[in-house]
Amino acid sequence: HEKIAPSPLLSALFDGPLDKGVDLVSGGAVYNSSGATNIGFADVVDSLNAIECVFEDGKYTMKEVIDAVENNFEGDTGEGLRLYLSEKTRKYGTLEETVGSKSKKTRKCGTSDETAGGKGISCELVKFLHKTYQGYTNNRKGKYRSSFWSMTNHSGQGKITHALPNGRKAGEFFASGITPVAGAAKNLTECLNAVAALGGDNMPGGIALNIKFMKLDEDDIKNFCAFIEGYFANGGLQIQFNTMSNKKLREARKKPKEYRDLLVRVSGYSAYFNDLTDHMKDELIKRAEYDVQTGKQEE
Repeated sequence: HEKIAPSPLLSALFDGPLDKGVDLVSGGAVYNSSGATNIGFADVVDSLNAIECVFEDGKYTMKEVIDAVENNFEGDTGEGLRLYLSEKTRKYGTLEETVGSKSKKTRKCGTSDETAGGKGISCELVKFLHKTYQGYTNNRKGKYRSSFWSMTNHSGQGKITHALPNGRKAGEFFASGITPVAGAAKNLTECLNAVAALGGDNMPGGIALNIKFMKLDEDDIKNFCAFIEGYFANGGLQIQFNTMSNKKLREARKKPKEYRDLLVRVSGYSAYFNDLTDHMKDELIKRAEYDVQTGKQEE
């Protein structure tokens, strides 16, 4: 492309190429960054937290965790361990995980320790990824930028990925974008504060945070706006919503003709629900569903 397919029209629309006399694809622009997005962020964070909790609690050995993951949590023993990993360990999207602990003091899983200071694994991971990306330069002499949006890749890549230490079984979808794993963040305020705490400086390529409300009536608007304002006031970058119940989505799946015009927010873009794959439909239905009045996750 650089040698035989220059882009003069595109170059004319950017600052830099005309002044330098250098085409856009050859590095003529003022900003020449590139980027890639990270898929499965929440599942990786929860997996690392789960492993840490295994060491802290001593309830299971690391070998038992590895064996269970390799066997996709099959059998009664595997299922018991899976339930512990998925329900009893720290989760991204909660105050407990965001606060974290940099001290060497052991703390029991399932309890927050605000006096410990520092940040959780989620914050450390976005810093690590940003630093790693910035260590590479593209062919236009620009730095790479880390992003956290997934389109439908979290569904497709989940289908070909083995089990993980957070209790996710083989073939299941990942959480979308920067969104916590479905069911992990029971309180919406905690969830929004946890995502905002990651900091925009470490995610310059952008994010997609997907939140679903069961309904959004006229008397819900005040609370709805309060959640958004609070999120951005704390440093949040982006947020998008679906405002329909899981019940409605399940009905739309059973009666596609009646819901042929139903639009849903996927992860960075909107699409007709009926045009999505079955795996992606499952992911949308499984997303955490919040009550806009209470901020609590619907069970």
